[in-house]
Amino acid sequence: MANEDYTLLVVDDNENNRELLRRRLTKLNYGVEVAEDGRQALEMLGNRSYDLVLLDIHMPELNGFEVLERMRQDTVWRRIPV
Repeated sequence: MANEDYTLLVVDDNENNRELLRRRLTKLNYGVEVAEDGRQALEMLGNRSYDLVLLDIHMPELNGFEVLERMRQDTVWRRIPV
């Protein structure tokens, strides 16, 4: 598969980090979507499939560990590399 066949989800509460990762990964021809917190990430996961999730650990409300725990409890999401 070519890079453009992969869609990545970048989750980070820091706007600069999200934008930096989005730009770099887009230049490598990946499809990239971004979420600004754990709640938004879980909502986005419920609406479409992703091939990889890049997940920040330190976020308000739901931190990265909590998001990962919820992903691992779901039969579909648990297969997504984080």
